[in-house]
Amino acid sequence: MIKKSITWGLILFFSVIFSVNAANVSFLVIETGHKTGNKFSEYSMMWENGLLDVFYDMGYIVSNAPILHIPVKPEKSFPDEAKTDFEIAKSGGMNYFLIAIVEQQNVSLRMFDISNEKMLLEQVYTKDSSSTQRQELENIKNTIMNMITGLKL
Repeated sequence: MIKKSITWGLILFFSVIFSVNAANVSFLVIETGHKTGNKFSEYSMMWENGLLDVFYDMGYIVSNAPILHIPVKPEKSFPDEAKTDFEIAKSGGMNYFLIAIVEQQNVSLRMFDISNEKMLLEQVYTKDSSSTQRQELENIKNTIMNMITGLKL
């Protein structure tokens, strides 16, 4: 009986310790270019869903800002339009802020460290026009997963 209690206590102890070390990641999808009125493209929503799925499934604590639409791709590495959402994420205790800038066929992923606002990574993804929607979602998730494992957050 005592061995059982000690075993369950150790299991609980280690599960709490390892879950506390999860990084907090907030992200913002910025759609650029085409005008879609108040609706966002399915492609932007695929990226938002892919980000949520992959980060959550890998054990990260995630939050996101609503998809943002701007007419042209920002020239700065950290777009002015993202500053408000960055500050909200910072005040919410997030560790990292990821911006996904979605153009027609290209997506630029930019990961920032919230503590010093330094860009840790920029990766460009080009859509495979021959893939089905399901294949494209898998390609998106694989790209995100490879980015995460490469960063070792």
